[in-house]
Amino acid sequence: PTPVDQPFEQEFGAVFTHDSGEVLRVPGFYDGGDRWIVRFAPPRTGRWSYRTFAQVRELSGLQGEVHVTPSTHPDRRGAIVIPKDIPRRFAHEDGTPY
Repeated sequence: PTPVDQPFEQEFGAVFTHDSGEVLRVPGFYDGGDRWIVRFAPPRTGRWSYRTFAQVRELSGLQGEVHVTPSTHPDRRGAIVIPKDIPRRFAHEDGTPY
């Protein structure tokens, strides 16, 4: 991409869609130089397609897909979330305390 004035003030991200129809809108960020990053932690396995959105024309409408397989790492418990039943604590997606 070409240099952008005020890159930290630009909207950027991606919309991820699972084959089941689940849709996640994930914000991205400027990482310096010509690097723009979206960090996606999928909540389920399977095929996810994505399409970027951005105020910068060159970054908008990029698309592709990722295929997510189950983790084989025994210590992976999912992303860190705020449980609805105890909003003052953090937990992993599988419910174990963080």
